[in-house]
Amino acid sequence: RESYVPLADNTGLMHKGYQGVLQSAGLDTLAGVFAFGAGQRLDKPGLGTRERIRLELDIQGRQVGVYLKRMGQPAWRQWLEGLIKYRKHIPVAMLDFRAAEQLAQAGVAVPRPIAAGAERGGLREKRSFVMLEELPGADALERLLPRWEEAAQTYFLLRDQKELIMQAAALVRRLHEAGYVHRDLYLSHLFVSREENGQERLVLIDLQRVFRPGLRKRRWIVKDLAQLYYSSQMLVTRTQMLRFARHYFGDEKLARNRKALVRAVVRKARRITQRQQRKRLM
Repeated sequence: RESYVPLADNTGLMHKGYQGVLQSAGLDTLAGVFAFGAGQRLDKPGLGTRERIRLELDIQGRQVGVYLKRMGQPAWRQWLEGLIKYRKHIPVAMLDFRAAEQLAQAGVAVPRPIAAGAERGGLREKRSFVMLEELPGADALERLLPRWEEAAQTYFLLRDQKELIMQAAALVRRLHEAGYVHRDLYLSHLFVSREENGQERLVLIDLQRVFRPGLRKRRWIVKDLAQLYYSSQMLVTRTQMLRFARHYFGDEKLARNRKALVRAVVRKARRITQRQQRKRLM
Protein backbone atom coordinates (compact mmCIF):
# COMPACT_ATOMS: atom_id res chain seq x y z
CA ARG A 1 0.00 0.00 0.00
CA GLU A 2 1.23 3.49 -0.89
CA SER A 3 2.12 5.84 1.98
CA TYR A 4 0.85 9.43 2.17
CA VAL A 5 1.50 12.39 4.47
CA PRO A 6 -0.40 15.68 4.93
CA LEU A 7 0.41 18.66 2.73
CA ALA A 8 2.38 21.35 4.56
CA ASP A 9 -0.79 23.44 4.99
CA ASN A 10 -2.99 20.43 5.88
CA THR A 11 -5.28 20.96 2.89
CA GLY A 12 -4.72 17.46 1.51
CA LEU A 13 -2.25 14.60 1.07
CA MET A 14 0.96 13.90 -0.82
CA HIS A 15 2.86 10.69 -1.60
CA LYS A 16 5.64 10.17 0.91
CA GLY A 17 8.09 9.30 -1.87
CA TYR A 18 7.40 12.65 -3.54
CA GLN A 19 7.42 14.78 -0.36
CA GLY A 20 10.95 16.16 -0.80
CA VAL A 21 10.65 17.05 -4.47
CA LEU A 22 7.23 18.64 -4.00
CA GLN A 23 8.62 20.76 -1.17
CA SER A 24 11.57 21.84 -3.35
CA ALA A 25 9.22 22.80 -6.19
CA GLY A 26 6.87 24.71 -3.88
CA LEU A 27 4.08 22.22 -4.60
CA ASP A 28 3.52 20.99 -1.04
CA THR A 29 0.75 23.53 -0.31
CA LEU A 30 -2.51 24.29 -2.07
CA ALA A 31 -1.52 27.93 -2.58
CA GLY A 32 1.80 26.83 -4.08
CA VAL A 33 0.07 24.45 -6.48
CA PHE A 34 -2.29 27.15 -7.77
CA ALA A 35 0.55 29.68 -8.04
CA PHE A 36 2.69 27.23 -10.07
CA GLY A 37 3.23 28.66 -13.54
CA ALA A 38 5.66 26.24 -15.18
CA GLY A 39 4.92 23.02 -17.03
CA GLN A 40 3.11 22.30 -20.30
CA ARG A 41 -0.50 23.42 -20.41
CA LEU A 42 -2.88 20.89 -21.96
CA ASP A 43 -5.95 23.06 -22.37
CA LYS A 44 -8.78 22.04 -24.66
CA PRO A 45 -12.37 23.22 -25.29
CA GLY A 46 -14.93 22.25 -22.66
CA LEU A 47 -12.65 22.23 -19.61
CA GLY A 48 -14.47 25.18 -18.01
CA THR A 49 -12.81 26.05 -14.70
CA ARG A 50 -10.42 23.08 -14.98
CA GLU A 51 -6.77 23.28 -15.95
CA ARG A 52 -4.48 20.43 -17.02
CA ILE A 53 -0.71 20.78 -16.82
CA ARG A 54 2.09 18.30 -17.48
CA LEU A 55 5.29 18.76 -15.50
CA GLU A 56 8.44 16.77 -14.84
CA LEU A 57 9.88 16.12 -11.39
CA ASP A 58 13.34 14.82 -10.54
CA ILE A 59 12.99 11.69 -8.39
CA GLN A 60 16.45 10.46 -7.37
CA GLY A 61 17.97 11.55 -10.68
CA ARG A 62 15.07 10.17 -12.73
CA GLN A 63 12.70 12.49 -14.59
CA VAL A 64 9.10 11.48 -13.84
CA GLY A 65 6.16 12.98 -15.70
CA VAL A 66 3.24 14.18 -13.57
CA TYR A 67 -0.18 15.45 -14.59
CA LEU A 68 -1.65 18.25 -12.52
CA LYS A 69 -5.37 19.01 -12.64
CA ARG A 70 -6.54 22.26 -11.04
CA MET A 71 -10.25 22.80 -10.61
CA GLY A 72 -12.41 25.73 -9.60
CA GLN A 73 -15.60 25.65 -7.56
CA PRO A 74 -18.02 22.97 -8.81
CA ALA A 75 -21.50 23.87 -10.01
CA TRP A 76 -24.35 23.23 -7.59
CA ARG A 77 -25.68 20.38 -9.77
CA GLN A 78 -22.29 18.64 -9.76
CA TRP A 79 -22.06 19.15 -5.99
CA LEU A 80 -25.53 17.63 -5.46
CA GLU A 81 -24.84 14.63 -7.72
CA GLY A 82 -21.67 13.90 -5.77
CA LEU A 83 -23.48 14.23 -2.46
CA ILE A 84 -26.11 11.68 -3.56
CA LYS A 85 -23.62 9.18 -4.99
CA TYR A 86 -21.00 9.31 -2.24
CA ARG A 87 -23.35 10.12 0.67
CA LYS A 88 -21.02 12.95 1.63
CA HIS A 89 -19.29 15.84 -0.10
CA ILE A 90 -15.91 14.98 -1.61
CA PRO A 91 -14.00 17.76 -3.42
CA VAL A 92 -14.00 17.13 -7.17
CA ALA A 93 -10.24 16.68 -7.57
CA MET A 94 -10.13 14.36 -4.56
CA LEU A 95 -12.42 11.94 -6.41
CA ASP A 96 -9.59 11.08 -8.83
CA PHE A 97 -7.14 10.64 -5.95
CA ARG A 98 -9.52 8.58 -3.83
CA ALA A 99 -10.55 6.31 -6.71
CA ALA A 100 -6.95 5.71 -7.80
CA GLU A 101 -5.96 4.74 -4.27
CA GLN A 102 -8.95 2.44 -3.74
CA LEU A 103 -8.70 0.72 -7.12
CA ALA A 104 -4.96 0.13 -6.73
CA GLN A 105 -5.67 -1.61 -3.42
CA ALA A 106 -8.27 -3.76 -5.24
CA GLY A 107 -5.67 -4.85 -7.81
CA VAL A 108 -6.91 -2.65 -10.67
CA ALA A 109 -4.08 -1.07 -12.69
CA VAL A 110 -4.43 2.73 -12.43
CA PRO A 111 -2.06 5.74 -12.44
CA ARG A 112 -0.29 6.38 -9.12
CA PRO A 113 -1.82 9.30 -7.18
CA ILE A 114 0.85 11.80 -6.10
CA ALA A 115 -1.03 14.54 -4.24
CA ALA A 116 -4.42 16.17 -3.84
CA GLY A 117 -5.88 19.01 -1.87
CA ALA A 118 -8.86 21.32 -1.56
CA GLU A 119 -9.71 24.74 -0.18
CA ARG A 120 -12.96 24.50 1.71
CA GLY A 121 -15.58 27.22 1.38
CA GLY A 122 -19.05 26.58 2.77
CA LEU A 123 -20.90 23.60 1.31
CA ARG A 124 -18.68 23.46 -1.80
CA GLU A 125 -14.92 23.68 -2.03
CA LYS A 126 -13.56 26.89 -3.54
CA ARG A 127 -10.91 25.05 -5.52
CA SER A 128 -9.10 21.71 -5.57
CA PHE A 129 -6.27 19.90 -7.33
CA VAL A 130 -4.90 16.43 -7.96
CA MET A 131 -1.54 15.15 -9.26
CA LEU A 132 -1.18 11.77 -10.92
CA GLU A 133 1.97 10.04 -12.11
CA GLU A 134 2.28 9.85 -15.88
CA LEU A 135 2.04 6.37 -17.37
CA PRO A 136 5.40 5.53 -18.98
CA GLY A 137 5.41 4.88 -22.72
CA ALA A 138 1.63 4.89 -22.83
CA ASP A 139 -1.08 5.41 -25.44
CA ALA A 140 -4.85 4.86 -25.57
CA LEU A 141 -6.42 1.83 -27.25
CA GLU A 142 -8.71 4.32 -29.01
CA ARG A 143 -5.69 5.58 -30.96
CA LEU A 144 -3.83 2.27 -31.25
CA LEU A 145 -6.51 -0.12 -32.50
CA PRO A 146 -7.39 1.77 -35.73
CA ARG A 147 -3.72 1.29 -36.77
CA TRP A 148 -3.30 -2.11 -35.14
CA GLU A 149 -0.56 -3.47 -37.42
CA GLU A 150 1.54 -0.31 -37.18
CA ALA A 151 1.06 -0.04 -33.40
CA ALA A 152 2.05 -3.69 -32.96
CA GLN A 153 5.57 -2.73 -34.03
CA THR A 154 5.78 -0.51 -30.93
CA TYR A 155 3.73 -2.48 -28.39
CA PHE A 156 4.26 -6.22 -28.22
CA LEU A 157 0.95 -6.57 -26.32
CA LEU A 158 -0.82 -5.69 -29.57
CA ARG A 159 0.96 -8.51 -31.40
CA ASP A 160 -1.00 -11.06 -29.39
CA GLN A 161 -4.65 -10.12 -29.80
CA LYS A 162 -5.83 -12.92 -27.51
CA GLU A 163 -3.58 -11.70 -24.69
CA LEU A 164 -4.78 -8.11 -25.17
CA ILE A 165 -8.42 -9.19 -24.95
CA MET A 166 -7.70 -11.34 -21.89
CA GLN A 167 -6.01 -8.42 -20.14
CA ALA A 168 -8.84 -6.03 -20.99
CA ALA A 169 -11.45 -8.50 -19.70
CA ALA A 170 -9.44 -9.17 -16.52
CA LEU A 171 -9.04 -5.44 -15.84
CA VAL A 172 -12.76 -4.72 -16.18
CA ARG A 173 -13.69 -7.85 -14.23
CA ARG A 174 -11.46 -6.82 -11.31
CA LEU A 175 -13.03 -3.36 -11.35
CA HIS A 176 -16.55 -4.79 -11.13
CA GLU A 177 -15.72 -7.62 -8.73
CA ALA A 178 -14.32 -5.00 -6.34
CA GLY A 179 -17.75 -3.37 -6.42
CA TYR A 180 -16.81 -0.32 -8.48
CA VAL A 181 -18.02 1.05 -11.81
CA HIS A 182 -16.20 3.53 -14.04
CA ARG A 183 -19.14 5.33 -15.75
CA ASP A 184 -16.92 6.48 -18.63
CA LEU A 185 -15.47 3.17 -19.81
CA TYR A 186 -14.57 3.99 -23.40
CA LEU A 187 -11.45 2.83 -25.24
CA SER A 188 -10.02 6.33 -24.77
CA HIS A 189 -9.62 5.50 -21.06
CA LEU A 190 -7.84 2.17 -21.51
CA PHE A 191 -4.09 2.71 -22.01
CA VAL A 192 -1.28 0.36 -22.95
CA SER A 193 1.65 1.31 -20.70
CA ARG A 194 5.27 0.10 -20.89
CA GLU A 195 7.16 -0.03 -17.60
CA GLU A 196 10.91 0.63 -17.28
CA ASN A 197 11.57 -3.12 -17.24
CA GLY A 198 9.87 -3.43 -20.64
CA GLN A 199 6.75 -5.11 -19.28
CA GLU A 200 3.48 -3.88 -20.80
CA ARG A 201 0.08 -3.73 -19.16
CA LEU A 202 -3.37 -2.20 -19.60
CA VAL A 203 -4.17 0.70 -17.27
CA LEU A 204 -7.50 2.38 -16.52
CA ILE A 205 -7.46 6.20 -16.42
CA ASP A 206 -9.84 9.15 -15.87
CA LEU A 207 -11.23 7.96 -12.56
CA GLN A 208 -13.16 11.04 -11.45
CA ARG A 209 -16.58 9.39 -11.95
CA VAL A 210 -15.71 6.03 -10.37
CA PHE A 211 -17.97 5.01 -7.50
CA ARG A 212 -19.32 1.97 -5.69
CA PRO A 213 -23.08 1.68 -6.29
CA GLY A 214 -25.19 0.52 -3.40
CA LEU A 215 -28.29 -0.09 -5.53
CA ARG A 216 -28.96 -1.17 -9.11
CA LYS A 217 -25.42 -2.43 -9.56
CA ARG A 218 -26.33 -4.46 -12.65
CA ARG A 219 -27.54 -1.28 -14.38
CA TRP A 220 -24.18 0.40 -13.86
CA ILE A 221 -22.23 -2.67 -15.00
CA VAL A 222 -24.32 -2.82 -18.17
CA LYS A 223 -23.57 0.86 -18.80
CA ASP A 224 -19.81 0.30 -18.36
CA LEU A 225 -19.74 -2.68 -20.70
CA ALA A 226 -21.97 -0.93 -23.24
CA GLN A 227 -19.61 2.04 -23.37
CA LEU A 228 -16.69 -0.28 -24.00
CA TYR A 229 -18.65 -2.22 -26.64
CA TYR A 230 -19.82 0.97 -28.36
CA SER A 231 -16.29 2.40 -28.62
CA SER A 232 -14.76 -0.85 -29.90
CA GLN A 233 -17.41 -2.42 -32.15
CA MET A 234 -15.93 -0.94 -35.34
CA LEU A 235 -12.41 -2.02 -34.38
CA VAL A 236 -12.75 -5.65 -33.26
CA THR A 237 -14.49 -8.72 -34.65
CA ARG A 238 -17.50 -10.56 -33.27
CA THR A 239 -15.20 -13.47 -32.33
CA GLN A 240 -12.98 -11.13 -30.34
CA MET A 241 -16.00 -9.68 -28.54
CA LEU A 242 -17.19 -13.15 -27.59
CA ARG A 243 -13.69 -13.99 -26.34
CA PHE A 244 -13.81 -10.85 -24.16
CA ALA A 245 -17.19 -11.93 -22.75
CA ARG A 246 -15.94 -15.43 -21.91
CA HIS A 247 -12.88 -14.06 -20.08
CA TYR A 248 -14.90 -11.36 -18.34
CA PHE A 249 -17.42 -13.90 -17.00
CA GLY A 250 -14.86 -16.65 -16.53
CA ASP A 251 -17.06 -19.08 -18.48
CA GLU A 252 -16.07 -20.96 -21.62
CA LYS A 253 -19.77 -21.30 -22.44
CA LEU A 254 -22.04 -18.44 -21.42
CA ALA A 255 -24.90 -19.40 -19.12
CA ARG A 256 -28.44 -18.09 -19.68
CA ASN A 257 -28.10 -15.22 -17.20
CA ARG A 258 -24.78 -14.21 -18.77
CA LYS A 259 -26.37 -14.14 -22.23
CA ALA A 260 -29.16 -11.95 -20.87
CA LEU A 261 -26.61 -9.45 -19.58
CA VAL A 262 -24.80 -9.48 -22.95
CA ARG A 263 -28.10 -8.70 -24.72
CA ALA A 264 -28.70 -5.83 -22.30
CA VAL A 265 -25.22 -4.49 -23.09
CA VAL A 266 -25.89 -4.63 -26.84
CA ARG A 267 -29.23 -2.81 -26.42
CA LYS A 268 -27.59 -0.11 -24.30
CA ALA A 269 -24.78 0.31 -26.86
CA ARG A 270 -27.40 0.82 -29.58
CA ARG A 271 -29.01 3.58 -27.52
CA ILE A 272 -25.60 5.23 -27.09
CA THR A 273 -25.12 5.05 -30.89
CA GLN A 274 -28.53 6.61 -31.51
CA ARG A 275 -27.86 9.38 -29.00
CA GLN A 276 -24.51 10.19 -30.60
CA GLN A 277 -26.12 10.27 -34.04
CA ARG A 278 -28.76 12.75 -32.82
CA LYS A 279 -26.04 14.97 -31.35
CA ARG A 280 -24.20 15.04 -34.68
CA LEU A 281 -27.40 16.17 -36.42
CA MET A 282 -28.00 19.05 -34.02
